[in-house]
Amino acid sequence: MALLSKQQLITANTLISKLGISPEQKREIIFGFTSGRSGSSKDLTHDEAVLLIGHLKSLDPDEKKAEIMRRKVISMAHEIGWHQPGTNKIDMPRLDGWCKKFGYLKKGLNAYTLSELPKLVTQFEKGPYAYILNR
Repeated sequence: MALLSKQQLITANTLISKLGISPEQKREIIFGFTSGRSGSSKDLTHDEAVLLIGHLKSLDPDEKKAEIMRRKVISMAHEIGWHQPGTNKIDMPRLDGWCKKFGYLKKGLNAYTLSELPKLVTQFEKGPYAYILNR
């Protein structure tokens, strides 16, 4: 049972602060994610932290807007055939690899923030998407 990473702790606490969650509410939320074991974010396991962060992101209006833009990139990758071999599923490692190698900030798709995503979307539209569609 691995404890959460320092980055997970920072991310969780940043989202809690951004969402205006009070210390009492925070404790109750964490009790829920730890099945009553603890009310402190420092005591979360890695898996509990993943679930908590996902939940908090789902409550963040900016994250919802960012997810729409990420889905646009994924949709374009789907249109140009970036699928896992023998399936119709998107090849996320390939897409993430493209973002890390050619994306203007050299990081994975999910690491781009709301303010950074418009430029990445445009870059993908003018890059692999335009290249494949204009062949």
